[in-house]
Amino acid sequence: YENMRLKEIAEILGVTESRVCQIHSEAILLIRGLARDL
Repeated sequence: YENMRLKEIAEILGVTESRVCQIHSEAILLIRGLARDL
């Protein structure tokens, strides 16, 4: 999903742009937490 807009991703996944944003934010927090534990 690189170089894609939230709207495009939302259409592919069948969810709202807002939900894509939420998933993205959760993923960033998870990755930061994992990186901190290294």
